[in-house]
Amino acid sequence: MSARLRAVASALLVLVIRLISGCASPGNTESDKPKLIREGELVVAMSGEYRPFSYVDNGQLTGFDLDIAQALADQMGLKLVPETAGFSTLVQGTASGRYDMLVASTSATPERAQIVDFADGYYSSGAQLFVKRGQACTSVQDVRGQELGVASGTSYEKYLKDNQITDRVKTYESDITALQDAATGRLQGAVTDQLVGQNQIKEAGLDLVPCGDRLYNETQAPAIAKGNPLRGEVNKALAEIIRNGKYAEISTKYFGQDISGQIDNAPVREVMDAAPTEQGGPSFGELFVKYIPVFVKAAGLTLAITAVALAMALVAGAVIAAMNMSSIAPLRWLAAAWIGLIRGTPLIAQLFVLYFGLTQLVLLSGFWAGAIALAVHNSAYIAEIIRSGFGSVPKGLVEASRSLGMSRVQTLRKVQIPLATRAILPVLGSQFIIAVKDSSLVAFIGMGELFRTAQNMAAAEYSPLNAYLTVSVYYLIIVLVLTGGVHLLERRMNADRKAVH
Repeated sequence: MSARLRAVASALLVLVIRLISGCASPGNTESDKPKLIREGELVVAMSGEYRPFSYVDNGQLTGFDLDIAQALADQMGLKLVPETAGFSTLVQGTASGRYDMLVASTSATPERAQIVDFADGYYSSGAQLFVKRGQACTSVQDVRGQELGVASGTSYEKYLKDNQITDRVKTYESDITALQDAATGRLQGAVTDQLVGQNQIKEAGLDLVPCGDRLYNETQAPAIAKGNPLRGEVNKALAEIIRNGKYAEISTKYFGQDISGQIDNAPVREVMDAAPTEQGGPSFGELFVKYIPVFVKAAGLTLAITAVALAMALVAGAVIAAMNMSSIAPLRWLAAAWIGLIRGTPLIAQLFVLYFGLTQLVLLSGFWAGAIALAVHNSAYIAEIIRSGFGSVPKGLVEASRSLGMSRVQTLRKVQIPLATRAILPVLGSQFIIAVKDSSLVAFIGMGELFRTAQNMAAAEYSPLNAYLTVSVYYLIIVLVLTGGVHLLERRMNADRKAVH
């Protein structure tokens, strides 16, 4: 009996060993299987603002990047699910698993390779400086030290600063915005991908021309989360669509020729050979300390824009409130129309009208466009705050003051204004705090205030969580100081009131 048991045990042991060795064979490991967000689908990220690579035409996403992604998905037997977001967020989104793959004309750089892997390149191009037609410029050296524009999250800002061309680099949400500002003369030039720049200038009818040769060449490659075997499948699919002519068909559609022969994979492979196998990066504390000088400077700009805006808004708000409380009907109608119009439209729309829409009439700088937009927006709210404050003063007190022989001006100065101020101050303080936070919208016109600085930090360090936690700390400090100042004024006013009694 014991011999039979030993034989059965031996047979079971051999079977278990074979099963284990079979499961561990390279061809069957679960780790070799591409990791997808949803089975059977390929979620691919792109910006949607990068004509002719990815852009929206008649409400539909289209472009070279989209068609390449579709061809890769078809080759791998997957359903393509394209998603769009701001370019500066795409690499981190891919690294965190929000997307399966990034196909957004993203060049392979050592910094990006810290958090994502790159497949083989799918086209090669290069950085190009574009300047206003007629501007004296034969090379990038002609704009040394001048203000240039780039899209946030691209490699162009680093190149311009590292090569000591200029430290005055203004970042934008998209390349087309940077090119538009260069065309208006707000910038001395804009740097973007050569193919992108040529296409967008033609489509938008911008009066810009290339200055000199390419600044450098680069190869754009799909990005995938670190360690995802999907990279190998993408490389196989890319090689196949180049071999079977599908790539040439897509390339000819957008560029009039097959550009697959120009692809240089050496830079991509060099970056990947030196890249870590796992994500890495500095901690929140390290980044917070590193960026203190940058954020302090940005906080100064935020406070300057807000202070100028609120000074104008207080004057305008007081005038509008006076009109709204006037006995003259047309003045009340005008005030009501202004308040309704401003409160009924978003601040971002008002900002864009001033900055982009009025360029034919007046060319406002980013600072003044932001300050005036904030002033206009807040004037309507401040007018209502002032009107409500005066409305809170009991009519009986006003009538009693007049019956005691006070003139209208004396009643206003000694009764109405002091009482109304006590009601206005807390609400006005809250409006000031809202204005500070609303100033973050000037980031969309390239102003380097707190929020734009956080976006640049997120794009440079590929750490949006740390960047936005950092900027939140600075906003919190400003808000706490403002809140403390308002409370101090309230206590002093209450103390003065008690002293009078």
